[in-house]
Amino acid sequence: MTAIKLKSPVLARLNDEEFYQFCMGNRDLRIERDAQHQISFMPPTSSETGSLNSEIMADLVIWNRQFQLDGVMDL
Repeated sequence: MTAIKLKSPVLARLNDEEFYQFCMGNRDLRIERDAQHQISFMPPTSSETGSLNSEIMADLVIWNRQFQLDGVMDL
């Protein structure tokens, strides 16, 4: 599934606070805005994404233990 992109002069004029309020009013959606102020509604992640994220976290934990650093979340 791909992102839905909105192009609107009204949305492009939103300042940071207005965009933040727009996002807070739509908390159930994943909303992003790029440097050109184009707003995208992102699809939910899949189980494949969760699996890849778990692999990355496992690698970080192993690396952290090898170097005896603080917890991974402290990095």
